[in-house]
Amino acid sequence: MFPPAEFARNLLKEAEDTHPWLHHPLFHMIWKGQLSRDQVRNIIRQQGAFFLDTLRHAAWKIISAGGVMPTVSSPPSSTTNGMSERCLWRHAAWKIISAGGVMPTWEDLQRQRSLIPLVVEEGGEDTVGGMQTGHSILFVRLCEALGWTRYEVFNTDYLPTTIIERNELFTLQRAGTIEALCGGNIATESINAIHVVRMAEALENHYGVPKSALDFYYVHAHVEEDHCERAVRILTELCVTESAQKTGLLAMRLAITARRICVDGLMEAFITNGQKR
Repeated sequence: MFPPAEFARNLLKEAEDTHPWLHHPLFHMIWKGQLSRDQVRNIIRQQGAFFLDTLRHAAWKIISAGGVMPTVSSPPSSTTNGMSERCLWRHAAWKIISAGGVMPTWEDLQRQRSLIPLVVEEGGEDTVGGMQTGHSILFVRLCEALGWTRYEVFNTDYLPTTIIERNELFTLQRAGTIEALCGGNIATESINAIHVVRMAEALENHYGVPKSALDFYYVHAHVEEDHCERAVRILTELCVTESAQKTGLLAMRLAITARRICVDGLMEAFITNGQKR
């Protein structure tokens, strides 16, 4: 067992060293401009499985409104636009729902309140008087800039490996606060600021996407550090036993493994098999 602060630092280091969004050959090919525009637009469209479902109403209402996947006809207050980014609002709400036991303590209330900004940012600060719209909306705009219609974005045929990723990430969100934070904020948001800047620069420089359509990436470049810092503060309060630290480490590794499975599937579907044809 490590002191909580050291444990959190170890998690962040392992995420940086192993996450496929930094190290997988697929993304290095994108960053270097080695793929066709059609390959890139298909890869990004698949990422809608996680980037389109993020906040539906509020906490349990978010989760209970609608079916397994949201539709474009769902009310703006209760849904977002795609399947990954479409899933981000609900994904964020699980963090609040899982904070605490059957009956909340004073500490639970403080943890729940500290997570609210994460949900607001995903759903859109414009819902509370701010300027920035929801991350899922920005993802739809990115897909439209790549030539997909809104109908196509919402009717993507997702790969089995994409579905596996989404399901595992949502399972972690439902499991508990430690699993939710380590499987989301620590595993991916801690490295995402690096990834999204590289993606934005590649899409603009190599694939003809205007910078005005890349807000999905640039917004995440600014908010992920804060998300990660919030998670670390909460984890240092929660991960004070060997059991809790084992839970957090496993959750992070499960999330990174799920991400890798998804990227491997994208590589096979749009690059390896494409070259064979």
